[in-house]
Amino acid sequence: MGDRNSTQVAVESRGEIPASILLEGNYPNPFTTSTSIAISRILPHDISSSNTPIINTRNSMFSQALVAASLQPIALTILSRQEAYGYDIMQRVEELSDGKMAWTAGTLYPLLHRLEAKGLITAIWRPSTSGPRRKYYRITAKGERALADEKRQWLDVHAMLVKLWGSELSFA
Repeated sequence: MGDRNSTQVAVESRGEIPASILLEGNYPNPFTTSTSIAISRILPHDISSSNTPIINTRNSMFSQALVAASLQPIALTILSRQEAYGYDIMQRVEELSDGKMAWTAGTLYPLLHRLEAKGLITAIWRPSTSGPRRKYYRITAKGERALADEKRQWLDVHAMLVKLWGSELSFA
């Protein structure tokens, strides 16, 4: 668990960490508690950043490891269909999952910053008709290529699980 070279995702189970603390990376080491997990073999190594990402979700019906592994492909897919601002992305995730997954700002904005830093998305500020201006995100050509690779990997995993579970699957 203490391998600092692997991608680590800290799972905060007691609530939100303020965004200012997340963005500065000045939070206590979560790897000393039982609420942290290492997912170095679930997430691609290039998702990691110098700061440990924190996965906060509201009322998630999915394991923290599954949420963490699916962050990038879900965000990139949403942005491949249309540009969107942060709150809109969070609403789409909740809507697409039928309320089973709900991202928080503490999960989404660090993800968007990492994707932007890697050149997978770009952002532009636009005026809003209902308040302050909003930062809209759009996928780049590099992001489209990364998404195509992610899709292939997820479909390969899905195919393997279907083979393993076969007739056990029911979609009631």
